[in-house]
Amino acid sequence: MKAVSIIIPIYQVSDYVERCLKSVIGQTFKDIECILVDDVTQDDSMEKCEQLIRKYNVDVDVDLNLDLNDDLDVDLNVNLNLDLNGGKITFKILHHEVNRGLSAARNTGTKAATGEYIYYMDSDDEITPDCIEKLMRTAREYPEAEMVIGNYREFWIDKELRTALGNGLPSHICSNESVFSYYIQRSLPDSAWNKLVKREFIENHGLEFKEGIIYEDFHWMFYVVKYLTEVCLVKDVTYHYYRRPGSILSASDNEAIGTSFCAIYDDVLRHLTQGRERKELRRFLGGFCKRYLDYKKMVPAYQELYGEYRILAKQYDRWFAYMVLGMTGVIGVIGRPKSLMDALYTLRWKMK
Repeated sequence: MKAVSIIIPIYQVSDYVERCLKSVIGQTFKDIECILVDDVTQDDSMEKCEQLIRKYNVDVDVDLNLDLNDDLDVDLNVNLNLDLNGGKITFKILHHEVNRGLSAARNTGTKAATGEYIYYMDSDDEITPDCIEKLMRTAREYPEAEMVIGNYREFWIDKELRTALGNGLPSHICSNESVFSYYIQRSLPDSAWNKLVKREFIENHGLEFKEGIIYEDFHWMFYVVKYLTEVCLVKDVTYHYYRRPGSILSASDNEAIGTSFCAIYDDVLRHLTQGRERKELRRFLGGFCKRYLDYKKMVPAYQELYGEYRILAKQYDRWFAYMVLGMTGVIGVIGRPKSLMDALYTLRWKMK
């Protein structure tokens, strides 16, 4: 059994997948199995992956079997490092028979994983050479932590946009109440990638990704936070996240985006955590109002869901929330005058 299973769904990423896989191959920590899930990609992404893996296996086998008594210029440090960190990275390639989406590919990879920890990665991103080493060092220091979160840099094509984790976050959060508090404040990233998660924790709580939607990370993290009791944060950048033309997050299919968010907000509403309903309503209300205004005409289900949010806001005595929803309803009828939108966003952030 390896220490870490890196799970990478593969679909239509020919221009980026080599960068991704090379960053895995280049890890200083080698006790890794990397699971590639081919979601029936129609380009040559898998061919590029297979070529890189074949070359890696040949190169590493040569390094590990070199006779150190030969008159060859051998880097002893490289060989010792490979041995101390688990020999070499192993690769598994799994294939879907039909295209099922990112959520299903991650679920497939998770079920096949044998590592103590799961690490989700997107195939158009890359990790720093010491990513897994740094995260695992922290995981070993805090063995009870179910999750270790790394910092990341966000790029638009080749331009750096921001570094994610703020300086105000602690390096160790050691209660579910504290984890929930930081989540409500939007201090914890909603993404699934760049998080080292105990496989046992995922399996024990049935934390699969919801299939048939996009923005599945947002939905997944809502359930993860219900159970997390200890989280560590590594402030060093370990992940490079690339926004790119043609990716899921920049897709032009507004109806699919609207339908997915409607399904997510509906599911959240029906699974509010007992005793935390008011705070969770606050956490999701602003996003729901925005999507309601954006998509209510093309996704009729938003109308019924809007009514249910109003009922719950009133039930849990969220008069601010009830007011925001009322203003949202007015804006939905008369349009989006700037003064009303500004007032809506102001009320959203004032909710306690």
